[in-house]
Amino acid sequence: PGSLSGYLELQLGRDGHRAVGFAAHVPHYLANINHPRSSLTLLSEVCAIAGLIIPLDSLREQADTADRELNEQIAMNDENQTVVASLEESFDAQVAERGGIEGGDAPDGDEIAAQVEKFLAEMDARGRDTE
Repeated sequence: PGSLSGYLELQLGRDGHRAVGFAAHVPHYLANINHPRSSLTLLSEVCAIAGLIIPLDSLREQADTADRELNEQIAMNDENQTVVASLEESFDAQVAERGGIEGGDAPDGDEIAAQVEKFLAEMDARGRDTE
C-alpha cells in the first residue's frame, strides 16, 4: 500500500521534476492534542533534506515535556495502559494484514492510479506543471 502523495512524487520524479514529501505517523488517540514530537520530527527531516539550519532546541524541550506528561498520564491508570496497548496492537494487525477499507466504497489502487495519471497528463497538456 502507498499514499497518493508518494505516487505523485514517483511520477514527478519519472518526469524529471524534483519532489519530496513528508509524513508524521501520529497515533490516532494523539491526533487531537498538541504533539510537538511530530512537529520536531518533520522539521528535523525537512532541515536534513533541504540543508536548512533551524533552531529546534525549544521545540525539542517541548516534545520531551509532552512525552513525559503523556507517559505519566497513561501510567497513572491501568485501564489507560490497556486501551493504548489494545489500540496499538489493533493498528499493527491492520497494517500487517493490509486489508481494504471497510464498506468497499473506496476505489482500488488501479482506479486511483488511473485518475492520478489522467490528472498529470491533463496538467502536462495545459503546460501548468512546467517550470
